[in-house]
Amino acid sequence: MKYEFYKADIEFKVNGRAIKFSVYHNLPKTRGLSMDDAVTNWVYRTKKYTAKSLCRYIMDKETEFICMTEETYKELTEGGEG
Repeated sequence: MKYEFYKADIEFKVNGRAIKFSVYHNLPKTRGLSMDDAVTNWVYRTKKYTAKSLCRYIMDKETEFICMTEETYKELTEGGEG
């Protein structure tokens, strides 16, 4: 099965500290299922504000949705066919 992935640049502040990272995902833009909604729900449930933590949160939902860190995405795409 082939998936189309989108890059999401995530930026927010926690206690005045800027958090910024990027992830790749196949979440739809549908309200309730979008990356914005996932980030909103995750940020209130986590203590680790990292790309890996966000992706783990999304992947633990056991859906067809995939999230990966920028590092993992590059490893898969640059190390594969091409």
